[in-house]
Amino acid sequence: MSAAEPRPEPFVLDSTPSTYPFSMRVEGTLERDGDTMVVTVKSGEVRSAIPADLGSEGVATSVVISMGVGRVIPGGWQMTNDTEPQTISEELRPGESLPVTPHRFLVKGLTGLAAADVWLAARLTVKQKLPGLPAGPLSSYACAEPNLAGATPASRERAHRMAENYAHVC
Repeated sequence: MSAAEPRPEPFVLDSTPSTYPFSMRVEGTLERDGDTMVVTVKSGEVRSAIPADLGSEGVATSVVISMGVGRVIPGGWQMTNDTEPQTISEELRPGESLPVTPHRFLVKGLTGLAAADVWLAARLTVKQKLPGLPAGPLSSYACAEPNLAGATPASRERAHRMAENYAHVC
């Protein structure tokens, strides 16, 4: 590898300790090159925290993951520069965990985004028909603790808040 080539940086995104009904843990590498970031997911898992007694009402279908970058907005954060979603499974049953096999995502349009102000984020989306929720897509997120430029005071504060209440911060 020459000095001009981007170096793969390892990452772990893990929302499994959260209160999300559907969560994920993915790990792999990212390579930034100008306007584009290549995110290579090497392994992971998706989980359903839905109680088994819901039976078929708790089954999620069309389980997909997309990648992007998180950034602060007034009152919270948002995921931008989303990739096309990639299928993880056609079905996820209540209480089930499924492996995430290798996937490659291209996050584009990074010009103008300060690496010190954004972080790697993933969106897990499922189709569901849970009692008390409108049937349809339901998304949850996993966020990197450091920003793309590494740990910053803001990213350390976000990591602290994620440890306290993940689902409200990521």
